[in-house]
Amino acid sequence: DLKNATEVKLGTGPGQQLLQFSPDGKLIATGTYGTRASLWSTATGERIRQFEVDPHEGALTPVFSPDGKTLAVGNRNSMTHLFDVASGRLLHSLDRRMSQGLSFDPTGATLAVAYVNGSLGLWDVATGKLKNSIQSAADELYSVNWSPDGSVLVTGGNHAQVTLWNSGDLSILC
Repeated sequence: DLKNATEVKLGTGPGQQLLQFSPDGKLIATGTYGTRASLWSTATGERIRQFEVDPHEGALTPVFSPDGKTLAVGNRNSMTHLFDVASGRLLHSLDRRMSQGLSFDPTGATLAVAYVNGSLGLWDVATGKLKNSIQSAADELYSVNWSPDGSVLVTGGNHAQVTLWNSGDLSILC
């Protein structure tokens, strides 16, 4: 807290942490190489809960929905899971393995997932069903993000150029 010159430490343990603030800044979600993601209070540094992702260890990528109510946790070696932040309840396990990058659209209704095999998938957050997918020219896709209006996706990966996609039909724009 820069304003009050105080420090809060999170007891995350060893390992490379991937993390994200909740939209309101009151929580931090962390993931590492393992089977659980954690939710922490930014005010106290206390762990609020853990999210059991999978029995298969993998690099875990936590991402909050824009409203902060849903947490998606990708797993480099297994499936992506969607959780209710308030209760910790598992909402959906997305039926595709080896995710790397995750990004909710601005409304929080669709989750874009970049996969190790170079594919890109769009998932309906409410149902957990795949809405659309495409195979990119990348050997692997590492990251994905939405434009502020949700009309364009951008991806980056291994042995591929940064690509802009029409989010409606996943056609390449540039």
